[in-house]
Amino acid sequence: MIRNISILLVFLLIGCGTSKQVTPLPVLPDWVQKKPVSNEYYYGIGSAPKNGSVTDYQGKAKTKALADLSSEITVAISSKSVLHQFESSLGYSEAFVSTTKSESKEDLEEYELIQTFESETQYYVWYQLSKDKFQNIKDKRKQAAITKTLDYYSKAQHARSSLLYYESVSFYIKGLETIKPFLSESLEVNYQGNTLYLGNELFTGLLSVINDITINPNQSERVIKNGMPISSDKLEFKCLNGSNQTLSGIPLVFTMGQRPLLNNTAETNLNGTVSYQMNKFSSSNQIEYFVATVDFANKASQITSDPVFRKLLRKIEPPKGQIIFRIIKPSFYIVTNEKNLGLDMSYKIAEPKLKLLFEQLSFPVVMKREQADFIIELNINTFESTKNERICYSQLKGEINFFNSQGQLVY
Repeated sequence: MIRNISILLVFLLIGCGTSKQVTPLPVLPDWVQKKPVSNEYYYGIGSAPKNGSVTDYQGKAKTKALADLSSEITVAISSKSVLHQFESSLGYSEAFVSTTKSESKEDLEEYELIQTFESETQYYVWYQLSKDKFQNIKDKRKQAAITKTLDYYSKAQHARSSLLYYESVSFYIKGLETIKPFLSESLEVNYQGNTLYLGNELFTGLLSVINDITINPNQSERVIKNGMPISSDKLEFKCLNGSNQTLSGIPLVFTMGQRPLLNNTAETNLNGTVSYQMNKFSSSNQIEYFVATVDFANKASQITSDPVFRKLLRKIEPPKGQIIFRIIKPSFYIVTNEKNLGLDMSYKIAEPKLKLLFEQLSFPVVMKREQADFIIELNINTFESTKNERICYSQLKGEINFFNSQGQLVY
C-alpha cells in the first residue's frame, strides 16, 4: 500500500514538472553586441533603459544613436586651416573642435533607421548614413557657405577702407560664423584672381582691423588731487588707425585699478574722440592708471549670437590707451570760531590742534583762503549744564563744515 502511494506521488511530481512553461530570453543581435564597421556607411547605435513612457526611452536611444553616428565623422584639421591660427594665436582650437562636433549631429541628413531591438530592460536603435551621400550634402553646403562668406569678406574690406572699423569686425565675424562647420579645412578659393585660404583670410583680417586701432590720450600724465573732480577735457582720448585717420563709432570701456567706475562705456564721436568725467576722484595710492580699452569683448553679444565667436572676440587682446595719475593731497584752509560760555576766547585752542593734525597726515595747510582746495570751518561753544554741590558740569557743542574752493558745502 505504502509502495503504491509512493509510486503515485512520483508520477504526480513528474506531471507537474513537465507542465511548467519556460520563456526563453531574447538573444542580443550581433549589431548590439559589437558595432559594425563599413567602408560605405557611418553607423550609430544608441540604447536607453526602458524607464518612463515608450516615447521617452525611445527618444533617448535615438538621440544617443545620432550622437554616436556623428562621432564617426572625424574632424581632420588641415595644416592650412584657420584652426591652426586659433591654436597658435589664442590656444583655442581644441575647444572649437569639441563645440563644433557637438553641434554637427543637429545637421545630419539622409540617415536611415536600420533596425531596433528591445530586451526586457533596454531599447536599442541602429542608424546608418551613406558616406557618399554625406559628402555630397557637405560639398553643397560648403559651396553655399563659401559664396555667402565671400560677400561678408568683401563687405568687411569695404567697411575698413571706409574707416568703419566696428562694422568691419562684425562682417569678419559673420563670415567666420557662416563657414563654421568647415573651419578645419583649408577652404582654398579663387577671389578676384587671387588664391585665398578663406578661413585664414577672415581671421587675419579680423586681427588686422583690431590691431590697427590706437587709443591716444590728449595728455599721457596728469597731477590729480584727491577729493577733487576731474573734468572731461582732462580725460580725453582720440581713436586713430595706423595712418592717423580718425575712427568713429569705436566702443571703449574705462577702468582705473580694480575699482568699478560709473557709466564707464562710450563710443568715439565723428572726430574720433571720447572723454570721461569724474565727479570726485578718490584713491589711497600715489599713482593710478586710467585706462581706455577697445570694448569688442563686451560688445561680443551684439556682434554675434554664437558663443564660440563671442569667446573668440574676448580672447583677442584689445588696444588700450592710458593716462597716468600722479596723486597729491588737496590743500586746506582752516578757520575756527571758538567760544566759552558764549564769549569769544582770547586765544584759540582747537585751531592749532586741528592744523597740527592735518600736517601730521601730510595734508598741506595754507594761510590764505583763496589758495585752498577745501575750507574747514569749525564752530564750537561751551554751555553750562548742571551743578551738584561744589561741581559744575558743562557741555561743548560744535559743528564742522567742509567747503570746496567754490564755496559749496560738501560735508
